[in-house]
Amino acid sequence: MLTKFIAGIAHVIWKDGRRKKALYVLVFFSFSLPIAAISVYHVVSVDRDATERALRQRQYLATSTATALEEKLDSISNFVTLFADHPQIRYLASQKKWNEVIDYAELFSVLDNQSFIEGIFFTDPQGKGEGSIPLTPGLVGQDFSFRDWYGGVVRTGRVYLSEAYQRMSEPQYNIVAIAAPIIGDNGLLAGIVGFQMRLEHFANWAKAINTNSHGLISIVDQSGRIVSYPQSSSLGGVIVDFPDPLIANNLNKRETGANVIFNSLEKEKQVIAFAPITGYGWGLVVQQNTTDAFAQRTKSRLAHGIALGLLLVWGLFLIYLMLKAVEHSQDHRKT
Repeated sequence: MLTKFIAGIAHVIWKDGRRKKALYVLVFFSFSLPIAAISVYHVVSVDRDATERALRQRQYLATSTATALEEKLDSISNFVTLFADHPQIRYLASQKKWNEVIDYAELFSVLDNQSFIEGIFFTDPQGKGEGSIPLTPGLVGQDFSFRDWYGGVVRTGRVYLSEAYQRMSEPQYNIVAIAAPIIGDNGLLAGIVGFQMRLEHFANWAKAINTNSHGLISIVDQSGRIVSYPQSSSLGGVIVDFPDPLIANNLNKRETGANVIFNSLEKEKQVIAFAPITGYGWGLVVQQNTTDAFAQRTKSRLAHGIALGLLLVWGLFLIYLMLKAVEHSQDHRKT
């Protein structure tokens, strides 16, 4: 049946033997090019869908993890707020009895009960240090009004999560502070209390998150500085900016997204998904090298490429049969 059909086509299109080679080429491309075009289109379409799927997965992970971190920060912020609002703390601070404030604060045993708290400090309304738990030599009398946490509390009038910074006193490890205003009995700012947390606590928390092999977690503060980074050892203990300032800027605008960028810290292309930690100005980033992130896409691309390649070969084989039938038909006519 197929042979008769092809022979029929041959009889119609093959009238001049002198055009034999030209018709071979014409028929070959007339059939092969559409097959190749359809194959390429299908592979590109599958590739695009796999890419979008990989980005969506990491975007969802970034958003859900950012929500979980926000809840954790909310619980800490509520604790700090309750501490600052304690009637006795407020009364003693309004009376400028800072030694008694510290003595009373020690009764809470915060450092014993809250392992993530490294220290507590107190300042007057102008940002001058008044004391700390544990005692930090040289803190009393120092001006801390240049610190981000001071400006944040004064500006907002409520609890504030600071940017990452290095302690002035020894040991000079990297920390963040959650600071809250202490409002005196007269309704005015009587002082500020701050709870310090080492960045390692955030790094340990991020490492404990099950990402289902979809990447590693980074945390970025409101200034675009890295709070937690998967390869923290590569930073050498130095607080650095996130490698892509555009993403840091998007986080500062409370935007979400997923892109492929070149990570200058890791020296490789990575899939980066990001989501804001609403209410604190921080952001969370899920990052993974493109080889791992698009591993499923690569497998899908290979499988479809093989399948479509076989289809193309089969189509070319049919074209070959048709051309041979044409040639056979011409030979038959000549005889």
